[in-house]
Amino acid sequence: KSITVAQTIQNAILPPPQKMKNILNNHFTVYHPKDVVSGDFFWAFHTETNLAIWVAADCTGHGVPGAFLAILGDSILSRIIHYHQILHADEILNEIHVSIQRTLRQNETRNYDGMDMALCVIDKKNRKIEFAGAHNPLIYIQNGELNQVKGDKVSVGGAQWDWENGQRMFKKHEIDYSDTGDLTIYMFSDGYQDQFGGKKLKKFQRKNFRNLLFSVHDKPMDEQKEIL
Repeated sequence: KSITVAQTIQNAILPPPQKMKNILNNHFTVYHPKDVVSGDFFWAFHTETNLAIWVAADCTGHGVPGAFLAILGDSILSRIIHYHQILHADEILNEIHVSIQRTLRQNETRNYDGMDMALCVIDKKNRKIEFAGAHNPLIYIQNGELNQVKGDKVSVGGAQWDWENGQRMFKKHEIDYSDTGDLTIYMFSDGYQDQFGGKKLKKFQRKNFRNLLFSVHDKPMDEQKEIL
């Protein structure tokens, strides 16, 4: 019973469908927690300067531990973007990393939980997108061609220093679609591609997932969601 109440709380924190539609009308989400509550979460915000910010995140662990981190992630994102007005994709991830480390006192507790994340800042007026990723990539289809922008090979949260590369800093990638009629973007955790199935009970795998996305990208969003 308590886990069901926890699910209600977590679902209330996720952005409701109407808010998502107001931020970016032509979209869909697929969200199926593995253990009632989820370590995956999505987040969206629309700024006064007409930027749409979208996040797909995958926290350490499943079930209750993952859900705790997901709620922490939601709170940190709101503070960074809504209150501190940090609006560049790479700067947001840099700040999330430091905030998780400080909040969980990771240098003291040796707790290195964190999250993988794909984050887009969409400038609808100028038709440009900023992307930054912590492990998670961005898939976009432009002019009939599928492209992948890889995230950095580190999570947000955990140890502050990479002994080979120094202090952790995330990269910003920019996509210009001002000369493109349509652009379709996909952000996701590894949950879909890691599903086991088929006669041999093998993972679906990244390549098959990318091929599936490409095969449905020109269909209406509701139909894409139904197929996925």
